[in-house]
Amino acid sequence: MSASDFYLAKGFTPTFKTAAFAGVGTITVWTPRSSTRIVLTELHIASTLAGSTAFYFGNLAGEKIIEFRHGGSASLDVAIHADSGTMDRTLVANSVAPGTDGVKVTAVGFEIP
Repeated sequence: MSASDFYLAKGFTPTFKTAAFAGVGTITVWTPRSSTRIVLTELHIASTLAGSTAFYFGNLAGEKIIEFRHGGSASLDVAIHADSGTMDRTLVANSVAPGTDGVKVTAVGFEIP
């Protein structure tokens, strides 16, 4: 059973969060509701510019989940069996692809108590 099927069977509703970079830097992709944490099941990255994008729980000093190096006009779709923050943590992304809307990311998962 996939992580998505597991959490769906438990009655949790999937959540989709999308964010775009306005140049090089760090953005918050997903801030969970109070007293919940994120269970991440999918990441989608669409880039028009070459660079790299990394995802973290908390902040850049937090748990690094994964990092992608991508070319321009790339589309990456990654299924994650399940990765969750250990506390009420945000999901942030850091990109070194320059340019407004050079990278757009979508995180899919669930918020659990």
